[in-house]
Amino acid sequence: MEVNLSNINSSDNKKERINIHSHIKGLGVNTNIYMHEEEIGLSDERYSMFFDNTCGLIGQYKAREASLFLVDLIKQKKLAGKCILLAGPSGSGKSALAIGISREINKKMPFVFLSGAEVYSNEIKKTEVILEAFRKSIHIKIKEEKLVYEGEVMDMVVEENECVYSLNKAKQINAIILTLKTVKGSKTLRLAPKIHEQIVREKIKLGDVIYIETNTGHVKRVGRCNAYSKEYDIEFDEYVSLPKGEVHKKKEVIQQISLHDIDLANANPTVGEDLASVLNSYLRPKKTEITEKLRVEINKTVNKFLEMGLADIIPGVLYIDEAHMLDIECFSYLNR
Repeated sequence: MEVNLSNINSSDNKKERINIHSHIKGLGVNTNIYMHEEEIGLSDERYSMFFDNTCGLIGQYKAREASLFLVDLIKQKKLAGKCILLAGPSGSGKSALAIGISREINKKMPFVFLSGAEVYSNEIKKTEVILEAFRKSIHIKIKEEKLVYEGEVMDMVVEENECVYSLNKAKQINAIILTLKTVKGSKTLRLAPKIHEQIVREKIKLGDVIYIETNTGHVKRVGRCNAYSKEYDIEFDEYVSLPKGEVHKKKEVIQQISLHDIDLANANPTVGEDLASVLNSYLRPKKTEITEKLRVEINKTVNKFLEMGLADIIPGVLYIDEAHMLDIECFSYLNR
């Protein structure tokens, strides 16, 4: 069975919205507190000097100090495969501490939130929901060298002609002519109509830096060119430098996806453009279980990538809120 790991759309590639915990940057505990913890009569004022409130957490000094011990144990890989129980009444800051722990370990560490009420479903098993959450929290960073066309979009012309079979003389896209520019020069490409759909989906315009994979035709927008950085005073866009070298070159493409994204990509094939495949995709149940056989094959493929040095594992944090709502079957599965 062949497992596909390339050009998989990650479910985490969307920009994170502002929420009640998005301001938390870490625990804000100074490690020098370990040198003074045995002092007798340490005043509250001096004790609070070891904590930085700009991290997003205010107060809860004892809980933050205890969380720093957990961070040290996690970094030493002494808590792998173990659970941490945060107990307390509603609104006491358990979720904030969990996010602070994950940010303290790694700013970009995957953090998956699961509520105890989400586990129960009529369509799939309870253990399947927990396993999906585990695989969402484990990310794979895949490194591949690909032949690409990369550069700044200088010109974009869409060739259209009248459709012969249309009664109202509708136009269809025949090709798209794209001019890409780098530091060394520029190149004009004639692309297929299907690539135009990706260009529209990525919202590519003149001045954007993009790359197109030669084997698959996959189009990716890298960002806006630095030459347009002073065009607006305030703009929510990422500016990148003009690519160096030739337009056609080898590029190391790094993609970060979760194990669950790989499961979905291989369990649900891409829907075709014909009417029958579109209807079948809607008639298919919304939620289906991913077979254990498929997951075993995916794990084997990921292990091969790890042995070859083409991928790295990024462990994440799975936070289960309202854990008291889980039954004995869920706790038995978590204890495996």
